[in-house]
Amino acid sequence: ISALKSEISLDNERTLSEPPTLVYVGSLAKQRDISFIFKVASKVMHKYPNSRLRIIGNVEKNTNLNSYDEELNLLEIKSRTDFFLNVPFEEVLDLIKECDIGISSIKPLKKYLVSTPTKTIEYLSCGLPVVCNSEIYDHEMIINESGAGFAVPYKINSFSDAIIKILKDKKRYSKMSINGRQWLYNNRTYDDIGPKLVNKYRKLIEK
Repeated sequence: ISALKSEISLDNERTLSEPPTLVYVGSLAKQRDISFIFKVASKVMHKYPNSRLRIIGNVEKNTNLNSYDEELNLLEIKSRTDFFLNVPFEEVLDLIKECDIGISSIKPLKKYLVSTPTKTIEYLSCGLPVVCNSEIYDHEMIINESGAGFAVPYKINSFSDAIIKILKDKKRYSKMSINGRQWLYNNRTYDDIGPKLVNKYRKLIEK
């Protein structure tokens, strides 16, 4: 996942909104364990009652929106949760930019461990600090290299504690926001990836 360097703004310093909004972008398929995100958000909202959760998701064949409504009601956070379903890609980034912290929780099943965390890159490009799970190799690598959030175990308390830690410190929040965009600018733009791919293919051809 890459971008043009001109598309990544390094000038604007992001500050936390009041109230803050957490965001999840991705599939709403059953195997994605969206309940995990609801439970994380519930714990954060207990500490920050005015905070909100935004779900920007694709409805799949096995998506059960009614069950999500029931769970949100049980957790008493339905009124603070907003769904944006099947949004065209060109509109997704604008919706992300309106939020404050990105959640990238990938259930640590064997088939996902070496997956590319697309949503993490999207959050960073919009200047959002990210909380993600450390079991996914690329998650841990990106966060360790960028300093743009926290990579923690796939546990509800680990995620909620990390989010609260970011919300508590506005200076840390702004620093993480800048770190993420700077890392993308230096590592994940077409300008950087293009020459690396060319060199890789040259070596393959030479063999």
